Amino acid sequence: MELNIHWLEQNVKNNCCTTDVYTIFNLYMDLIQICKQESTGENIEKTG
Repeated sequence: MELNIHWLEQNVKNNCCTTDVYTIFNLYMDLIQICKQESTGENIEKTG
């Protein structure tokens, strides 16, 4: 999770000059998808 937050921060910093609402929204949506995938993976590992 920490790496994903770092990735998000880096993307925001790299795009700071051109960042708009849609770019930020897309970054957060990507982060949410990554979190969902990780949660699903952890659940599969625990039940498996």
